[in-house]
Amino acid sequence: MINDGDSLRDMLDSLPPDYIRRQKKLNQKDLENLKQLFSKLSEDDKSGKPLEVFVSNLMNSIQLHEINNNIRTSTNEIDLFLRTNDITRAFYEKTLPILKENFIIECKQYHEKINVTWVNKFYSLLRQGDYKIGIIFSLEPLTGKNEWDSSKGVCSKVALKDDIFILNFYKKDIEDILNGKNFIDIVEEKLIQLKENIKIKILSHQNEKYVN
Repeated sequence: MINDGDSLRDMLDSLPPDYIRRQKKLNQKDLENLKQLFSKLSEDDKSGKPLEVFVSNLMNSIQLHEINNNIRTSTNEIDLFLRTNDITRAFYEKTLPILKENFIIECKQYHEKINVTWVNKFYSLLRQGDYKIGIIFSLEPLTGKNEWDSSKGVCSKVALKDDIFILNFYKKDIEDILNGKNFIDIVEEKLIQLKENIKIKILSHQNEKYVN
């Protein structure tokens, strides 16, 4: 029960654990709009704008954070910058704490896997802006035979070395969202997987000390 004078944190503490996740579930109208935008992604558009428009609409529909499009830095342009505030910080502290941070999104509408060069450029943007999380939306996944190879390997090494988490949402993830899967759930799954990769790597190095 919420009483007069209760703080936002008191209110959030009184809510069911999955309340915020349920609030971020897309409604039917949003899904239909996003499906229409998604259908345009197969077009050969080198500007990448259809994907950027899709992701911007997705973020607006979820109402994750305040969205700023095409932010210029001294050296680059950020496709989407998601800015947090006191309310969203309190919200995600109870749900998925890393989402209480400001973060950036890059959109790559290429019909080929995302190579190391692009991931390294994105990593540079994250470091310059002191961001702890960044998401690359793409049609194809990152390159790499395993989680420590090629572009996937860059993400694992960056997470291990700098505690910066680069997540990739590609066509399959987008289709899952359009089929009703919760965006926050997918973010959590990808973070857990990345952290598990790091944990395994650390343990393997520790075991090597005893073998050698």
